[in-house]
Amino acid sequence: MTEIGFLNIGFTNDVTIAVWVGYDNGDGKRRSLGSTETGARLALPIFEPIINAVWSENIAPKAPLSGPSPEAQAHLIDLPIDFASGRRLTRGGFVEHFRLDANGEVDASRNDALQRKLAN
Repeated sequence: MTEIGFLNIGFTNDVTIAVWVGYDNGDGKRRSLGSTETGARLALPIFEPIINAVWSENIAPKAPLSGPSPEAQAHLIDLPIDFASGRRLTRGGFVEHFRLDANGEVDASRNDALQRKLAN
């Protein structure tokens, strides 16, 4: 499959940077960035100097990301996820936040892939 564009969003506690690389295809012609291009190869070289300038110019501090606010945390559960497969782990992996429904269960109603991920 060939990609026509990439939207990559990176953020800190204080700054959000969105980088779009691609064609708008406004003329109706589908242009491709090529089958070997990825968001990291195209957008990361644009993102990096911007975030480094934010830090070097003291626009925002370079600091670890804050977790969800106490208000948000009351509606979330943290579950360990395997980075490679995206499947739920019993321990290890990285922590992903999932919204809880009114019954305190993981709300996977919006995403079939999420339901499959949590079932494993």
